[in-house]
Amino acid sequence: MNCNRAKQELELMREQNGGSLLHHLRQCASCRDYAEELRVVRLLRSMPAPEPSEGFEHRVLRSALPQSRVEPQARLRGWQLATAASLLLAVMMAVPRWQSSQSAAPQIVSTLPVSVSLDSARPLEGAVIRVSLPSHLALDGYPGVQDLEWQANLNAGANRLTLPVRLQGAESGGEILIEVEHEGARKTFRVPVQFRPSGGAATAPIQKT
Repeated sequence: MNCNRAKQELELMREQNGGSLLHHLRQCASCRDYAEELRVVRLLRSMPAPEPSEGFEHRVLRSALPQSRVEPQARLRGWQLATAASLLLAVMMAVPRWQSSQSAAPQIVSTLPVSVSLDSARPLEGAVIRVSLPSHLALDGYPGVQDLEWQANLNAGANRLTLPVRLQGAESGGEILIEVEHEGARKTFRVPVQFRPSGGAATAPIQKT
């Protein structure tokens, strides 16, 4: 059994694993680590997440928006397993508000409130949160600000943040990059955002890197 097949078997979440998979896990440290990460993530998903503390969104946005543009890092280091297992990201809601443009040129100008939840199994004190948007996306009321960085204490459980993402131009969507760093370890999430002029619900699936 090769590693790809072993990971597929692990993702099936069977109560009992076959002998060939167990034999492969005894031989392969990488697949053992993957199996342990899956186990911890499943445990986290089974735990009820409390509501975020009052004023969390206001505090993080207030600390983030005045920051100057952040230069991107040349390379991202690998995320340590303990921190990766304790931090998850979920897009809770993506409902567009369509606003008409008064300009003569045909141009889509609309706002999509994207709510994300940073779900942590344990408190992360002094975590650094970075949000990067492409050039045709910005936060409503802050044109030209594509890179935000701030420090926040994440509580155990859900820490929800709503980003009022504004689209300007002919493109119908984009990708938001969210990075969380804590004690030298980093986790990066890519959140595609799709604006639909028809007024239908917008989707924002998550991709981890």
